[in-house]
Amino acid sequence: MTSAQPRPLAGGDPRQVGRFTVLGLLGEGGMGRVFLGRSPGGRAVAIKVIRAGLASDPAFRARFSREIAAARAVGGFYTAPVVDADTTGPQPWLAVAYVAGPSLLDAVAASGPLPPPAVRRLGLGLAEALQAIHAAGVVHRDLKPSNVLLAADGPRVIDFGIARAAESSSLTRTGTIMGSAGFMAPEQITGGDVGPAADVFALGAVLTFAATSQGPFGEGPTAALAYRVVHAEPVLDDLPEPPRGMVARCLAKDPRQRPGPGQVIMALAAIPAAGAGTGEGWLPEPVERMVGQHQAVETAAMGMSPAPPTQPPREDVTAPTMTSYPSSQAGPAGPVPPPAPAPPAAPGPVRGPRGWILGAVALGAVLAVAGFVAASKLSANTPVPSSSTAPPVAASPTTTSHPAPSATPSPSPTGPAGSGPAAVVQAYYAAINNHDCGTAWSLGGDNISAAHGQTYQQFCHGFSTTSRDVLTVDSVAGDTVAVTILAQHTDGSSQTFQGSYVVRNGMIDSASIQQTG
Repeated sequence: MTSAQPRPLAGGDPRQVGRFTVLGLLGEGGMGRVFLGRSPGGRAVAIKVIRAGLASDPAFRARFSREIAAARAVGGFYTAPVVDADTTGPQPWLAVAYVAGPSLLDAVAASGPLPPPAVRRLGLGLAEALQAIHAAGVVHRDLKPSNVLLAADGPRVIDFGIARAAESSSLTRTGTIMGSAGFMAPEQITGGDVGPAADVFALGAVLTFAATSQGPFGEGPTAALAYRVVHAEPVLDDLPEPPRGMVARCLAKDPRQRPGPGQVIMALAAIPAAGAGTGEGWLPEPVERMVGQHQAVETAAMGMSPAPPTQPPREDVTAPTMTSYPSSQAGPAGPVPPPAPAPPAAPGPVRGPRGWILGAVALGAVLAVAGFVAASKLSANTPVPSSSTAPPVAASPTTTSHPAPSATPSPSPTGPAGSGPAAVVQAYYAAINNHDCGTAWSLGGDNISAAHGQTYQQFCHGFSTTSRDVLTVDSVAGDTVAVTILAQHTDGSSQTFQGSYVVRNGMIDSASIQQTG
């Protein structure tokens, strides 16, 4: 599984880009570097800073300015909106809303092809995104698996319109193919007129990759792929019907024979929706876990400040553009110890027939985020325990990073704790009371679900019968927090539990909870 962890900043990396605080490095590509940032209002953004070679080219700057102006007009549910940009400064940049999810490329590499219902949902979202992009007068020109991010509520298309700016650079006017040849339309490769139909061709190739783990023209050197795209028929043998026929039409050599995004939506909508991947939890469980890791990064970013320089700046590289996290470039700021085996979690308050557990091992995604937060330091605005026990989210039990509406305000936990191990337990219960699934997941929900075969969506559903949990911290002895919990349910019933949590490295490590009433 790929890591969802940004790298700490190097000595030559910016600490501020426009109005955004730079927190870490997400990835690098042929056009520049992508940083994790935070807006003044606390929202996470991905900031693409253009590399110096392109920035010094007047033709690139002119095209980049026009394309960004057009991209700002792109709306819709399935695109990552451009929130700010500077096309005239010494180093151009643009910032888009951070998408908490892995790229399609990383997801398929980690867990294999998506199931047919998820491919259908993916296709509907991508086609709708293309409608919004084309309505703004933009052609994406580089739709590929690494430019599709998978969020909990559907896919997002990123980097629309930017490839055209790179194509206008004098550095790429020598017949070089800009983009991924296996996902480019024939007219892009041969130098023909490129319009919205080229994006539909790429859509067909992306859906083939999602369903089979391979593009319709296979793998190999760029020249070989380009030849196949122009002259060979796509290989769709492993693509199931009914979407195979629609995908084949998207991959027609003649752009006039390809359907429009609206026709793609109609064809996919006509396929009966059944099985996993049709509802809110549309992704297979391994990918949902990756989404949870990215959500933990987004939550941690709310209280994160940039790390001090840890290494000299790197030279520009020409690698595939990735706005998500390339696994080869991810890693903690310092060595993170491997997770130690934890004792089996004891059951806690049960809600309904499925039930969920208040205490369990909390490692996984949170370990990676906590390692980065520890290296990057938490914001001065966030109450912080000592570095050995700092939680990856705000320590205050009455404040969560993503507060969600709740019928009952979250009560303030009582007891002698306000920092250290007790603050981790308090933050977990505050998230439960606020029905803040993302924060609760980042504080241990990922591993709680893994231990009991639950998906992220099932974990969140467990909160639906919670009125509130009244937490009392009875005592704190080292890493052990003794607690009493009064669990109040929406049906008016209540249960009392007592036990203890062991907190290590700023997270709940194990629990022993027993019902007492």
